[in-house]
Amino acid sequence: MSKITSFSIGNFRAFGPTQTFPIKPITLVYGQNSAGKSSILDAVLFASHLARNGSPSGGDETFLHTNFDFTVTGNRVRLGTPQDFFHGKDPSNPQGMLLGAEVSGENFTVRTEVGFTGFDGIDEFRLFEPPLKLLYQLGSKKNNSGKMIDRFDRPQIANLELQSEHPVVGESISDAFKLLRGKLEEFCAENPGTPATKIIKNRLLAKNFASDENKQVILQQLVAQFSSPGVSLAQFPPQAELSPFRHLESTEDERNTSAIRIFAPHPTTELRFKPTLLNYIEAEVNRVLVEFALQPLEVNRHSNERAVHDALTSVAYCGALRETLELNAMFPRSMMGWKAKKSWDDTRRSLGGWTLSKKSVRFLNKWLAEHKDREAWYKLSVNEVRRKDDWSPSGVHVRLFDMKRKLSVGLNEVGSGIGQLIPVLLTAAGYERSLVCIKQPELHLHPALQADVGDVFVRHAKKEGNSDGNSFLIETHSEHLLLRIMRRIRETRKGTAKEGLALKADDVAVLYVENKGGDSIVREMPLSEDGELVRDWPGGFFEEGLREVLF
Repeated sequence: MSKITSFSIGNFRAFGPTQTFPIKPITLVYGQNSAGKSSILDAVLFASHLARNGSPSGGDETFLHTNFDFTVTGNRVRLGTPQDFFHGKDPSNPQGMLLGAEVSGENFTVRTEVGFTGFDGIDEFRLFEPPLKLLYQLGSKKNNSGKMIDRFDRPQIANLELQSEHPVVGESISDAFKLLRGKLEEFCAENPGTPATKIIKNRLLAKNFASDENKQVILQQLVAQFSSPGVSLAQFPPQAELSPFRHLESTEDERNTSAIRIFAPHPTTELRFKPTLLNYIEAEVNRVLVEFALQPLEVNRHSNERAVHDALTSVAYCGALRETLELNAMFPRSMMGWKAKKSWDDTRRSLGGWTLSKKSVRFLNKWLAEHKDREAWYKLSVNEVRRKDDWSPSGVHVRLFDMKRKLSVGLNEVGSGIGQLIPVLLTAAGYERSLVCIKQPELHLHPALQADVGDVFVRHAKKEGNSDGNSFLIETHSEHLLLRIMRRIRETRKGTAKEGLALKADDVAVLYVENKGGDSIVREMPLSEDGELVRDWPGGFFEEGLREVLF
C-alpha cells in the first residue's frame, strides 16, 4: 500500500512560492491564527478530491467557474472557485498553481507534480523516479486536429513526453536487446537452414547487435511510441490510456512466442520476395525491440499512476467543527451508503465526521470507559432499525448512553468537549493505511484530555509494529498534545514505553507556519532522539504562560 511521504504547494491560498513539507506517521502543524495552517490540509484534501472525482477542464463546466464545495469522508470542504483559492485571488497568474506529492511503498518512491491554470485546470504534469529525476511529463498539447490548445480550446487529452536521459529508459533498452538476442539465437537453433536464419546469423548476431548507434535508433522510436497514447487531463494524476500494443497485456510466454514467430514469414514470402526479406526482418527486429523496451516502461507508468492515485484516494478527514447528533439520531439507509444484505458491522460509514464501524465504535467505548474518572462516562451504540417482516434495515439509530445516570442523551446535551472529541476518536480508529487529516482535535477539551488524545494518534499511527496504521496530518494549537508525543519519544528511547505507545523522533514531524510579506512559509521544527525540540519556536510561540508569570 502506498502512502504520501511529502507534499508540495505553490500559489494555493496562503502559499505563493512552492513549499514542500514532510508527512510522517504523525505530522503536527502549528502557527498563529490565519498563518496558513488550514491551507496545508485543504491542499491535500483538494488533491484527494480531484483524484476521486476528476477536474473539469472544458465544455459547459470549466475549471474557472467550478465551485469546489465537496466532502471528504463525510466532512465538508469549502474552497470556492479558483478565483478564491488561487494565491492572491488571481487565477490569471502565469505561474499557475502547483500540487505535488511524494509517494512511497515497500520498494519504491515516486514523486508527481501537477500544475493548474485558472482557466484550464490541469495543464502540467511531471513524474519523477529515483534518483527522483524527471522521467516523463506532458508534452506539447494539441487537439485532435493537431492545433495547439489555447484558452478557448480545451480538450481533455494531451500527450506524455518521455525523458530519454533517465536511467530507467536506458536500462529498458539494454534489457530489450539482451532479451531479443536470446530469442534470435533460440529461433536459429529451432529453424536451421531457413533464409531467415541465415540473415539473422550473418546480418545480426555476427555483428555488434547492441551498438550505441542501434540503441539510439531504438531510443528515438521508443520516445515516439511512449507519447502516442492520449492522456486525460481530468484526473490527478492524469490517467493515460492503455497501451495500443495488445501483446503488452499478454503473458510473458505469449509475448516470447509471438516474438519468435515474426521471423518466420509465410513460405511464399521467402520464395517470391526473397530480395526484400532482409528489410522485412530488420524492420521487425526494430519493432520488437521497441515493444520489448516499451513494456517495462508501460508497466512502470501504470504502477506509478496507480500508486499515486491510491495514496490520494485513501485520505480521510475530520473537520474543525464536527457535526453533533440529536438524541436517538436516526439515518436512513441511503445516507449511510447501505447495500443489500449489508449491515453497519460490514462497512465503515462516514456521515458528518462520524466514522461508524464496528472497530471504531468498539475503540471509542473502550477509551471512554478508561477515562470515566476524568469525564462523564458515556457509551455509543449503533443499532439497525428494521420494519416488521422485512429482513433489510430501514435505517440506523446512533445513540449516546450516559452510563452513570443510565439514560440516553443527545450530543447536544453533553459537554461540547465530549461532543467534539467523539468524531475525532472515531476517525482515528476507523481507518487503516490512510492519511487522516484532522483540524483542531483539542477543540473545547480539558488540557489533560488533550494530552490523552495524543496517545490515540500514537497508537493508531503507522510505525514499527503497526503495519496497518495511519499517517496523521493534524492542524492544532495544543501544546499539551505535543508534550505527550514528546514524552512517548523519550520513553521509547529509555525502553520504558507501554505496548502500542512506542514512538521514535523519525515518526514525527512538527511544522510551524508563519506569514511573511503575504506568503506563508513552512518551517520544520526537528525533534532530537530524546524527544526535545532542537531549536526554539519562532517569535516566542508557546511562551505566553512564561510571560504572564514573569511580567
